[in-house]
Amino acid sequence: MRHPPPAEANCASGRWWRQLQIMLHALAAAVFAAWLVAAAGWFDADSAGPPSAAALAALAAAWLVGRRLPQPAGCLRWDGAGWWLETGGAAAIGGTATPVFDVGPWLLLRFAPLDAGPLRWLAFADAGHGLRHLRTALHGVAPTQPARQGAADRRT
Repeated sequence: MRHPPPAEANCASGRWWRQLQIMLHALAAAVFAAWLVAAAGWFDADSAGPPSAAALAALAAAWLVGRRLPQPAGCLRWDGAGWWLETGGAAAIGGTATPVFDVGPWLLLRFAPLDAGPLRWLAFADAGHGLRHLRTALHGVAPTQPARQGAADRRT
């Protein structure tokens, strides 16, 4: 099997992914706060207590998550032998890239560094030819595990 050619794509377009993460955290905090206030019976059901608590929790969660989420990574590159993640000014990090969602113009990858660093989630919006070549490299890489011997025997 031939290896796919080198490819690279910029994942700075993951801005929408970052905003979606912030909104989902805010929604979860709002639902939890509304449930907690209603279950504890701190306010009447007709009062503005539960919606106010939900709004405050959503704002606090959005602010906190917005400060704590890492900025989108720089560039993911396949050099024909391995995956490399190039960030701001740091050295490139080697690792494995696994597609999680691949839906038309949007791609979500899980990047696991080889040096046991933290997992990174990389979102790519339609980046033209760069994303197409990246998909070719992702889906065209030969598996690292050898095929089972029984599968070869059945073909003959």
